[in-house]
Amino acid sequence: MHDEESEGLGMTVTSVQTDYGTSSLAGSTPEYDPPASPGRRKDPAEAIFAFAASVILFTQVPSVVKVLFNKNPSVFTACSILCAGNMVSVVWFPILFWKDLTIEKLSKVTKREVVALFTSSLLYSAIGPALQLRGLETTSVALSSAIQRLETVNLLLFTYWVSGDPISTWNVLNGIAIIVCVITFCIVNDTPLGNGALYILSSGWAFSFSLVITKSELSNVLPGHVACARAILGTIFYHIFAAGEETLAEVYSIELWKSMIWYGFIYVVIAQYLWVLALQSCKSTTIAVGITTQFPLQLVWAFLFLGDIPPFAQIAVSVVLVIVAFSGAMETVVMGRRGEYTAEQADRIPLKGI
Repeated sequence: MHDEESEGLGMTVTSVQTDYGTSSLAGSTPEYDPPASPGRRKDPAEAIFAFAASVILFTQVPSVVKVLFNKNPSVFTACSILCAGNMVSVVWFPILFWKDLTIEKLSKVTKREVVALFTSSLLYSAIGPALQLRGLETTSVALSSAIQRLETVNLLLFTYWVSGDPISTWNVLNGIAIIVCVITFCIVNDTPLGNGALYILSSGWAFSFSLVITKSELSNVLPGHVACARAILGTIFYHIFAAGEETLAEVYSIELWKSMIWYGFIYVVIAQYLWVLALQSCKSTTIAVGITTQFPLQLVWAFLFLGDIPPFAQIAVSVVLVIVAFSGAMETVVMGRRGEYTAEQADRIPLKGI
């Protein structure tokens, strides 16, 4: 899951967090984080279930996408999958978020927020997923998941650049450890990296910058506005892209839609909706700790769905990456208990420990 909050449905839709994700159309955790009270919150059982289910679904996306790629590479391309996934969400999101889509509520969105929403959506629903799925076409799920860990470092740097939030020594050490682990993971990779790794790396920059924009400019925009805007923009973008590549026929092929009806509904619509429900009720510390399971879960799904077994060296590095991710989450827990977060910082807690 990329980051912490709600981007990428299947989208990874969507993300999510970090999105995870997203945009999660490509397997990232969606990153949209609805406004939440900074006080201590309880975790209702339904919120825990929604959070756990969304994490499970988002982490399955890379492996499911690889299965689709292998099914028929000429029909199941990055563009066709993303376009169809967004089209499914365009149908369902207005139904699920209808309370957010009244004229009165839409009229409260400012021009500045519209510009920020367009920019964030372009990065999160179009550019990021396109790069990520293009990378997955030639990259293993294990290597892709490892490189995505660098989004944590991107996020820290972007957040510092935009908001000036100080970076703790704990964060610096975790960031260095992540970089070392990812480089080591790539060195011991049993196949040449190629352009796929570069695509995955670039998608991380797009997702991270989108998240920073969302957190800094869209904190007062309702989840339904964000979800629907991203679905619509993604649909338009991929139609234009498919037209340019002369692959619109694949987007509307029966073979594609036999799979995309269930894929879009489960991994884009349901996953994103559960993620939003979880963020509205779960404590930030719960989310920060819970998303540390993203990386190992992606490896588990790759084994179950694809039969992929990373070499021992990569497994060893993966264990270290999980420990580092958990360490980052522990900073969130410790500082939260000490009361070291301001009310403003409390809404950004999920940014940490990803």
